[in-house]
Amino acid sequence: MSIDVYLTAVHEGNIGYFPLSVIDAIFKNVTIHKEISDDKCHIYVEYPNKDAGELFEFNGRICKIPDAFDAEISIDIIHIDNISMASGLSVNRPPGVDAFWESLYEILKTTHSVLYSSDIALIIGQQETIAHIIPDMIEALGEPFLIENHKQIFQISRGS
Repeated sequence: MSIDVYLTAVHEGNIGYFPLSVIDAIFKNVTIHKEISDDKCHIYVEYPNKDAGELFEFNGRICKIPDAFDAEISIDIIHIDNISMASGLSVNRPPGVDAFWESLYEILKTTHSVLYSSDIALIIGQQETIAHIIPDMIEALGEPFLIENHKQIFQISRGS
Protein backbone atom coordinates (compact mmCIF):
# COMPACT_ATOMS: atom_id res chain seq x y z
CA MET A 1 0.00 0.00 0.00
CA SER A 2 1.28 3.45 -0.81
CA ILE A 3 0.21 6.92 0.15
CA ASP A 4 0.31 10.23 -1.63
CA VAL A 5 1.10 13.46 0.16
CA TYR A 6 -0.05 16.82 -1.12
CA LEU A 7 1.14 20.33 -0.44
CA THR A 8 -1.19 23.06 -1.73
CA ALA A 9 -0.53 26.80 -1.80
CA VAL A 10 -3.43 28.91 -0.51
CA HIS A 11 -4.27 32.60 -0.79
CA GLU A 12 -7.36 34.38 0.56
CA GLY A 13 -9.52 31.25 0.53
CA ASN A 14 -8.41 30.07 -2.92
CA ILE A 15 -5.54 28.21 -4.56
CA GLY A 16 -2.38 30.27 -4.22
CA TYR A 17 1.04 30.27 -5.85
CA PHE A 18 4.66 30.62 -4.87
CA PRO A 19 7.76 30.66 -7.09
CA LEU A 20 8.94 27.28 -8.34
CA SER A 21 12.40 28.50 -7.34
CA VAL A 22 11.39 27.94 -3.68
CA ILE A 23 11.03 24.20 -4.34
CA ASP A 24 14.17 24.15 -6.49
CA ALA A 25 16.23 25.77 -3.71
CA ILE A 26 14.91 23.51 -0.96
CA PHE A 27 15.52 20.28 -2.90
CA LYS A 28 18.64 21.40 -4.83
CA ASN A 29 21.11 19.19 -2.95
CA VAL A 30 19.10 16.01 -3.59
CA THR A 31 17.71 16.69 -7.09
CA ILE A 32 19.02 14.17 -9.61
CA HIS A 33 16.76 15.13 -12.55
CA LYS A 34 14.18 17.78 -13.43
CA GLU A 35 11.63 17.88 -16.26
CA ILE A 36 9.55 20.97 -16.93
CA SER A 37 6.79 21.71 -19.44
CA ASP A 38 4.25 24.49 -19.77
CA ASP A 39 2.07 23.43 -16.84
CA LYS A 40 3.95 20.59 -15.08
CA CYS A 41 7.28 20.05 -13.44
CA HIS A 42 8.72 16.77 -12.18
CA ILE A 43 11.67 16.77 -9.82
CA TYR A 44 13.38 13.49 -9.02
CA VAL A 45 15.15 13.46 -5.66
CA GLU A 46 17.44 10.91 -4.08
CA TYR A 47 18.64 10.55 -0.49
CA PRO A 48 21.69 8.39 0.27
CA ASN A 49 21.03 5.52 2.65
CA LYS A 50 23.56 5.29 5.49
CA ASP A 51 22.70 1.59 5.90
CA ALA A 52 23.14 0.77 2.19
CA GLY A 53 24.30 -2.73 1.42
CA GLU A 54 23.42 -4.25 4.79
CA LEU A 55 21.49 -7.49 4.66
CA PHE A 56 18.33 -8.31 6.59
CA GLU A 57 15.82 -11.14 6.69
CA PHE A 58 12.22 -10.52 5.65
CA ASN A 59 9.64 -13.32 5.41
CA GLY A 60 12.38 -15.92 5.25
CA ARG A 61 14.27 -14.14 2.48
CA ILE A 62 17.58 -12.30 2.68
CA CYS A 63 17.23 -8.74 1.36
CA LYS A 64 19.75 -5.99 0.77
CA ILE A 65 19.13 -2.43 1.96
CA PRO A 66 19.07 -0.09 -1.07
CA ASP A 67 21.77 2.48 -1.79
CA ALA A 68 19.31 5.37 -1.72
CA PHE A 69 15.71 6.39 -1.17
CA ASP A 70 14.12 8.28 -4.04
CA ALA A 71 10.92 10.10 -4.90
CA GLU A 72 9.26 11.91 -7.76
CA ILE A 73 7.79 15.30 -6.90
CA SER A 74 5.00 16.38 -9.28
CA ILE A 75 4.29 20.09 -9.41
CA ASP A 76 1.49 22.01 -11.14
CA ILE A 77 2.82 25.31 -12.47
CA ILE A 78 1.66 28.44 -14.22
CA HIS A 79 3.68 31.35 -15.54
CA ILE A 80 3.10 34.82 -14.11
CA ASP A 81 5.23 37.59 -15.64
CA ASN A 82 7.54 34.90 -17.10
CA ILE A 83 8.12 33.40 -13.64
CA SER A 84 7.24 29.74 -13.05
CA MET A 85 4.85 29.61 -10.10
CA ALA A 86 3.81 26.45 -8.22
CA SER A 87 0.31 25.91 -6.87
CA GLY A 88 1.51 22.91 -4.92
CA LEU A 89 3.06 19.50 -5.23
CA SER A 90 2.33 15.83 -4.77
CA VAL A 91 4.53 12.87 -3.94
CA ASN A 92 3.54 9.22 -4.34
CA ARG A 93 5.23 6.95 -1.79
CA PRO A 94 7.28 9.67 -0.07
CA PRO A 95 10.59 8.46 1.36
CA GLY A 96 10.78 7.86 5.09
CA VAL A 97 13.85 10.06 5.36
CA ASP A 98 13.98 12.98 7.81
CA ALA A 99 15.61 15.26 5.23
CA PHE A 100 12.62 14.88 2.89
CA TRP A 101 10.11 15.82 5.60
CA GLU A 102 12.35 18.68 6.76
CA SER A 103 12.16 20.02 3.20
CA LEU A 104 8.36 19.91 3.18
CA TYR A 105 8.32 21.63 6.56
CA GLU A 106 10.61 24.35 5.17
CA ILE A 107 8.08 25.01 2.40
CA LEU A 108 5.26 25.17 4.98
CA LYS A 109 7.28 27.67 7.05
CA THR A 110 8.08 29.97 4.14
CA THR A 111 4.86 29.91 2.09
CA HIS A 112 1.13 29.99 2.72
CA SER A 113 0.58 26.30 2.05
CA VAL A 114 -1.01 23.23 3.64
CA LEU A 115 0.16 19.61 3.78
CA TYR A 116 -2.26 16.68 3.84
CA SER A 117 -2.88 13.08 2.77
CA SER A 118 -5.21 10.25 3.64
CA ASP A 119 -3.09 9.61 6.77
CA ILE A 120 -2.03 13.15 7.65
CA ALA A 121 -4.43 15.86 8.82
CA LEU A 122 -4.33 19.43 7.48
CA ILE A 123 -0.92 20.78 8.55
CA ILE A 124 0.51 24.30 8.34
CA GLY A 125 3.87 25.78 9.22
CA GLN A 126 2.87 29.32 10.10
CA GLN A 127 -0.08 30.84 11.95
CA GLU A 128 -0.74 33.42 9.21
CA THR A 129 -1.67 30.64 6.76
CA ILE A 130 -4.94 29.91 8.60
CA ALA A 131 -6.63 33.00 7.14
CA HIS A 132 -5.79 31.81 3.62
CA ILE A 133 -6.99 28.19 3.79
CA ILE A 134 -9.73 27.18 1.38
CA PRO A 135 -12.92 26.67 3.47
CA ASP A 136 -13.74 23.36 1.72
CA MET A 137 -10.36 22.00 2.83
CA ILE A 138 -11.19 22.66 6.47
CA GLU A 139 -14.62 21.12 6.01
CA ALA A 140 -13.13 17.96 4.47
CA LEU A 141 -9.92 17.61 6.52
CA GLY A 142 -10.70 19.40 9.78
CA GLU A 143 -9.07 22.33 11.51
CA PRO A 144 -5.40 22.81 10.66
CA PHE A 145 -2.56 21.86 12.97
CA LEU A 146 0.31 24.33 13.31
CA ILE A 147 3.58 22.43 13.59
CA GLU A 148 6.96 23.61 14.83
CA ASN A 149 9.14 20.88 13.30
CA HIS A 150 8.97 18.12 10.70
CA LYS A 151 8.68 15.32 13.28
CA GLN A 152 5.25 16.61 14.31
CA ILE A 153 3.90 15.63 10.88
CA PHE A 154 3.85 12.00 12.04
CA GLN A 155 2.41 12.84 15.45
CA ILE A 156 -0.70 14.31 13.88
CA SER A 157 -3.41 12.27 12.23
CA ARG A 158 -7.03 12.94 11.45
CA GLY A 159 -8.01 10.97 14.52
CA SER A 160 -6.11 13.21 16.91
